[in-house]
Amino acid sequence: MIVEIGKPRESCRSALDYNESKVAKGVAELIATCNLQDARRKTIYDTFAKFEKSRYPVREVSFHASVNPSETDLCSEDDILDFIVALMNRLGLGSQPYLVYRHSDTGRIHYHVVSVRIDETGRKINNAYEHRRTSEFMESVAEVYHFTVPKKGQGARIKDVEKEDAGRQKRFNFRKSDVIEQMKEVSEYALTYDFDGPDQFRCVMKSLGVRVEEVMGPAAPQFVLQGLDDKGQTCTKIVPETTLDCPLHEKVLTASIANKQSHHIRRREKERLKGLVKAAYDYSRSEAHFENILRNKGVTVHLSRTMQGDLFGITFVDSRTRCVFKASEMSDVISVAKFKDAVDSGHWSTSGKGKSHNQYVKDQRQKARGEARALRDINIGVIARVLKPVGQPQGNSWSGKSEKTEEQRREQYEEQRSGALNSNLQEHIN
Repeated sequence: MIVEIGKPRESCRSALDYNESKVAKGVAELIATCNLQDARRKTIYDTFAKFEKSRYPVREVSFHASVNPSETDLCSEDDILDFIVALMNRLGLGSQPYLVYRHSDTGRIHYHVVSVRIDETGRKINNAYEHRRTSEFMESVAEVYHFTVPKKGQGARIKDVEKEDAGRQKRFNFRKSDVIEQMKEVSEYALTYDFDGPDQFRCVMKSLGVRVEEVMGPAAPQFVLQGLDDKGQTCTKIVPETTLDCPLHEKVLTASIANKQSHHIRRREKERLKGLVKAAYDYSRSEAHFENILRNKGVTVHLSRTMQGDLFGITFVDSRTRCVFKASEMSDVISVAKFKDAVDSGHWSTSGKGKSHNQYVKDQRQKARGEARALRDINIGVIARVLKPVGQPQGNSWSGKSEKTEEQRREQYEEQRSGALNSNLQEHIN
């Protein structure tokens, strides 16, 4: 087992937002609390905000750690919760409000613990030698809680746990045969991105090597997936989301609601992307050159065109920050009009190979028509062979039921979030 302790921050807000967004996306679950009245989102945020208010100048406010059992450890989840309670007591945080989340977004089960380092009197709890104290404690109780410590002094690490899985990007590999399993992993990973709606989710999946299209199923819209090769061409059969044993379309809608609530914390990510886009636009010699420059920086550009090949939307997927932005959100740097004018004004050449402007437009139209034909074939094939709808569609779905509005989905999310937890850490204290 390894415990990774995050660098303290001036507020617990980012740690709470990080874990709550994972819960909303269906890749994490709040499984236990301690010293809190209930597990409602509002109660959690209000309680932590109350503790953060101190009359003393405290900068190291948040406590955020991840507990990572290895595959060889024999500890059960109850053992892990008991260990967390004992560790928090050892670090002087046992009387503080704290939460335990179970995460499954990196392909392995691990746990996050969030607490606050300011006590009820407004004074900071001493965190000197926290790394060493944690390592020594883990070595002393490893046998009691049935886990192993990798090396002496290496049981605990200081790390930014909110970025612990950054860089562990999961892409579809068309050379491997486990197509279904790969698509499951890629879908789970894509849900950790900050996107707004199914269209942006499709852009994320495409950047990870999977084409996703929305089709009408027997009762509600569903997704179908196809793997892409290194040239961006489909290379696998159509895989409906029912094959993945995952209500992917429903999870995307739920995640979109949660992402809209946290858009205010994306300022730093947007400024990073704006700088990259501006530099790439100023330096690039063509549309392809512009896309290649950004691709080397971890940013994928997705262009939306009409059947006639006319550009009407630009979406940027940043794999480093896992955020998705539209050009309209960065109008001072890039826009559809500016992108179109880059060729007409001569800022970009139509291609790198001497094509005329008319030929360039013709190629774009052919490409758009080809994608439209492929989408039509997918819809026809899925409806006929996979989803097998009965009767005619009525209202907004094949079942005759109207699709839930965004407000209804938000209310459902809040109801689910306020339900009972699997465990209460008070039981593990006694």
